[in-house]
Amino acid sequence: MISCASSKKKEPAKAKELYCSSLFIKSKEHAEKYFDEYFILSAKHGLVDPDKIIGYYDKTLNKMLAGERKKWAKNVFKSLKPLLGKDDKIVFLAGKRYREFLEKMLDENGISHEAPLKNLRIGEQLQRLCVPKKLTE
Repeated sequence: MISCASSKKKEPAKAKELYCSSLFIKSKEHAEKYFDEYFILSAKHGLVDPDKIIGYYDKTLNKMLAGERKKWAKNVFKSLKPLLGKDDKIVFLAGKRYREFLEKMLDENGISHEAPLKNLRIGEQLQRLCVPKKLTE
């Protein structure tokens, strides 16, 4: 799971090509190299397939109240749950606001997850993502 970014192209594009931040690009490259599949966590659209075409928007979880973020997380979980296999593990390459309520829902449903970049600043996250190895090893 990769969080969206505030830097976006102005014209509609595949979600994996819409976001322009260095952190998003490095996270996407890591996910494409090391994981079977990945999804994007969009503040506006929820759980997004990387190939889905979406347009520019200006919405962030950082400006939402806790109740709004919780509702967002419930919608994401509702979309995610049918996609999960018994032994799947969720790896978050996403910030705290994107994980905060989702992690609890995953725990409550016995779904394995981790956030290998948790508690790192953006520069530190970029540094870890640039090392050519899987973060979860």
